[in-house]
Amino acid sequence: MKRATSSALAGLLLVPLTPTVADASAEPNDTESAIATYNGNAIRLAESWEGAHACAVLTETDIRCFDTENEMHDALKAAAQKDTESWPASSALSCGVSEVAILYDGVGFSGDILAFQTTFLWANLANFGFDNRMESWVNNRYCDAKVADGTGGTGGQLTLSARSNSPTVGAWKNIASSEYVP
Repeated sequence: MKRATSSALAGLLLVPLTPTVADASAEPNDTESAIATYNGNAIRLAESWEGAHACAVLTETDIRCFDTENEMHDALKAAAQKDTESWPASSALSCGVSEVAILYDGVGFSGDILAFQTTFLWANLANFGFDNRMESWVNNRYCDAKVADGTGGTGGQLTLSARSNSPTVGAWKNIASSEYVP
């Protein structure tokens, strides 16, 4: 009977592990990659945006990325017009169906952007490849949103007031780790 060498076994045992999409039961410190669609492909945002510059989180399972912010807004408006009749009576309607709270990784509303239509839970920005990247923000919604400097909404919090924006975030530059959008 032949014995396998340790190097042969090592080659067989090396299996890359890939993160999964976060679920509601995940601990706040878990870093799991959100999966988005971009140019017809699934991408893991915590690993790479694959060239996308604007990603919108519509629901926990519907995350879409685009080449530009304008493409993202056009797609959101089209989806909202198509689906308005099917929306349940919820805060998504009262806060604005096609409205989003947007984080920018550059000052003056520049750079890559991560937009949230609604979360109902604290979303850890590391799962979206956006941890500690916020340098400006826009909240087009009719409800306040919040960011926190810890995961799961822990630590200090900053309110992103409804229908307002900030071209610079001062002391909050590159420290936001989670976001809540009602």
